Amino acid sequence: MSGKTFEFSTEDIILVQKYIETYPNQTLHIPGLRAALTAARIDRLKPEDIQTFSKSDDKDLIENTVEHNLQALKQATALARPDILIRPITSTNRFRVDAANMKVLTIGPRTEAEVFSLMAAGFAPQNITGLDLISYSPFVELGDMHAMPYGNDSFDVIILGWVLGYSQNVKKAVSEIIRVAKPGAYIAIGHENDPTPREVLDEQRGFSLKGTDFSTSEEILELFDGHVDAVTFREDVPPGMSDQVCHVMAVFRLT
Repeated sequence: MSGKTFEFSTEDIILVQKYIETYPNQTLHIPGLRAALTAARIDRLKPEDIQTFSKSDDKDLIENTVEHNLQALKQATALARPDILIRPITSTNRFRVDAANMKVLTIGPRTEAEVFSLMAAGFAPQNITGLDLISYSPFVELGDMHAMPYGNDSFDVIILGWVLGYSQNVKKAVSEIIRVAKPGAYIAIGHENDPTPREVLDEQRGFSLKGTDFSTSEEILELFDGHVDAVTFREDVPPGMSDQVCHVMAVFRLT
């Protein structure tokens, strides 16, 4: 097999195009295609296509949250990252028997990559809701996680991928998560631990970003003390990797 390569013929490409048109959700199972599609859609955006949510006096969010995420959106960064939190949920028995009916809220998805990953995982598109301070997608509504525009007991799954660190009022955000989650809902939270000195990161970005940090998954779980029924998945910085960018994560079921 050494030296052999595979090339698509013109007929192959036409066949693939027809398959994509007929089975768009199944096509999203290909991670590289999801990332490419997300990046291509971002590249076609005009400034007026991107909406932002703002309040005149919002003390719950850290300074420059919107600016940072607009910058990351335009650079199409971290497009594969959502899969890390979604996989543990798809391994549960609840997902196995009821995926088509589970209502999902993704908070702070930034791009459509997370929405596409949820579709590929088996969640129904009509049951997926995104909430963010910025949006260019019909799947993502403008809003703040500290005051969500949803009723009590609305969602079976809530994903906060690398977003809770933007809060200066984590207690308020957690209270809202618990409020809109159904009893027994799955919560998936990720946080990035970057050993790079903050002043270096601020210089690279061109502005300051003083977020709320979580060093361990236990710190995340403690935020929901008294409401955690079972922990499905958790990950901390492994020994010997404190000098690398690592993800701290917790996926758990509420009472």
